[in-house]
Amino acid sequence: MSVIRNRDVRDEVAPLIGSIYYIAPEQINGEELDPRTDIYSMGVTLFHLIARTVPFTGNNILSQHLWDPVPIQKFGRDVPDEIIKVIEKCMAKDREHRFQTAQEIIDRIEKIELQLLGRNTTKQDIYDITPIMGVSNMDTILVPEQIAKEEDY
Repeated sequence: MSVIRNRDVRDEVAPLIGSIYYIAPEQINGEELDPRTDIYSMGVTLFHLIARTVPFTGNNILSQHLWDPVPIQKFGRDVPDEIIKVIEKCMAKDREHRFQTAQEIIDRIEKIELQLLGRNTTKQDIYDITPIMGVSNMDTILVPEQIAKEEDY
């Protein structure tokens, strides 16, 4: 354990780091963080991308992250239930109920792709949607090999 000026760091109150819109419940509670904390934040990011708004707004945003269910009513009717379930699982209040690894999320999304499209997404699919996303340079799109692996933590 780190010691600073002969004081145990565990006895210190750490400030919250990051945006309150994306913060995981365990961060709010001052618990130890792990990759599942990032999975919660990724779920919020997916929510934001699809709903075009963050899930929790207004007063008491931190309390909403702790207690309120994912507001799926903010999604349009065209969002498949399977995708909503992925987001809900990413944003589970108890990290034991979340996906445990990023690979689990990738596997689930690939399975959904096969169900909905009858095939996996191709590089051409990504090229086809980049103008819609407002991306002018394909170099700014991360491909799976560039995404941090679990062992990078």
